[in-house]
Formats: sequence, C-alpha cells, structure tokens
Amino acid sequence: PGQTMSGIFDTGSFDLLVLSEKCTHCPADAKYDSSKSSTFVAEGTQQRHCYGSGCADTEINFETVTVGPLKASKQAFWEIIHHEIPVMDFARFQAIVGVGHSDSPSMDHPTMCQNFNIDEFAFCLEKGDGAPGWLYWGGEPHLHAQMAAMPVVAKNHWGAVLKQVGVRRTDGSTAVFDACKPTCSAIIDSGTSLIAMPKDQLRQLEKEIGHVASDCSNIDDLPTLTFNLGGNFFELPPRTYVVRTQSPRVDTSDSGLVKILTFQPKVEMKTVCMHSFFAMDQKTQHGPMWILGDPWLRHY
Repeated sequence: PGQTMSGIFDTGSFDLLVLSEKCTHCPADAKYDSSKSSTFVAEGTQQRHCYGSGCADTEINFETVTVGPLKASKQAFWEIIHHEIPVMDFARFQAIVGVGHSDSPSMDHPTMCQNFNIDEFAFCLEKGDGAPGWLYWGGEPHLHAQMAAMPVVAKNHWGAVLKQVGVRRTDGSTAVFDACKPTCSAIIDSGTSLIAMPKDQLRQLEKEIGHVASDCSNIDDLPTLTFNLGGNFFELPPRTYVVRTQSPRVDTSDSGLVKILTFQPKVEMKTVCMHSFFAMDQKTQHGPMWILGDPWLRHY
C-alpha cells in the first residue's frame, strides 16, 4: 500500500522533499519509510537544499508518486535525513512539493510537473482562519478571461517585473514612492508565508503605511497598497497585509507579580496585529527582488 503524506506545494522550488525515517531527530509521525515500498529505487547521492526558513540535508532516490489523479513512476525525490527548518518540527505537512518554473537547463532529473505533463496550475487559498486551500492541476480555459496574464521573466522562478509601488489612502489621495525605479523583480511564491522586499524599501513602505495598532483598532484607517505587476495593476488592502498572530504575555498585575517572584508566572496568549512584510536584500537582473507570498495569493 502507498504511504500517504501531506505536502506544501511550493512555487519557489523544483524538487520533491519528504521527511524520512532516516531522519532520527525529526518528530513527524508520518515519515517516509523506503523499506515498506515495493517501487522504491535507491540512488543515494546526498545534497543540501536551502529555503528561506532553513536548510535540509537530503538523499536522492526514486519512487512512484501519486498526487490526486496524477501518477509518475520513477520520480526523483529527496529524503530529508537532517534539517534545520524549525517549522517542520511542528507543521502539519511532511513534504515540500516543488512546482517551480521548470525550464532550467541545470535540472538533472525531470520535475514532478514535467513527469505529470503539467504546464498550468492554479492555487486558491481561502481567507478564513484554518480554511483549506486548493490546487488545480491543468488549465481552466473558461476562467482565462478573468485572469491577468504577464510575462515570466525569471529563469528559475515564477517571476514578473514589478514597478510603481504606491498607496491609496482612505481620503482618496494616492502616492507612488520610488521603491522600484525603474523596476523590481517579484516572485509569486506559495512557499513564503509573508511578503519580502529589500530593507530600504521596507522602511519606505512602513513610513507610507504608518503605525499598525497591536489590537488592529486602526486597520480601516490604513492605506491600500498598489502595484504594477507585469503591466497589470493590483491592490492589496490592509485586511490582507495585516496579520493576526498569537504572542505570550506575562501577567504583571499585583497577583501576577507574586507568582513571578515565586517562579510561577502566569502566561497568557494575546492576539497581536502587525504587517506581513519582512526585509530581504537580493538583486536580480530586473532590479531588487520582492517575494509576493501567501497574503498576496490569499487575496487573489
């Protein structure tokens, strides 16, 4: 019988990585075990894969892989034998499924999308807390008229030219700041949970946005972000780029201070609001690099 695993579909990478029984420190319950497979083909070359959240030591082998109705025999995959990716220690997925731009001449083995004969797919991330996401393999021609097409300019990623980043304020006034003059490069990446941009551009953007109240009380007063991406104009409203996260808070009331002094602090989880941007400095042939992650995908 096949071994069922949950995976995150990552448009920012190419390879299929799975947590392996060979990883002795990995706590995941559902780890791949080659000894239970009749279709496993060993190769054994080790490699290091690095992502924005950390690196993993892997071993390439071959296996029959099925995702929904699609099946590929002798699919190259990489067993994770050691990793430094903290999120994988408590995540609900055991595999990273790369569905990145697959025209790179450096690929030694066909990607999963190539073996599935897939050259078009779509994501839908529902907006509610804990809501599911959907992956559609293949084209949806009846939806093409509703879609915005743009040239893919990156060699190894789903990337487009980004320019004219600006804001539209609640009073109707607009401003375009020179974050991307003449252009930036923007990668659409389902494997990034936030939105990344160069440090100096993040400072500019934070100045334009202003203070985000920790209790979200001013969320409707924040501006909408505007982008020219591949010749198409997009907007990102504040309820999309502001995220709510849980943060521990120690009780500092009189009774709480007594517990702190007796080494019995009372810790409560508090919901905190903040913007979903982080700094990352990297250059491309089209200018500084941005990564439009899940907040962007979830909105569109």
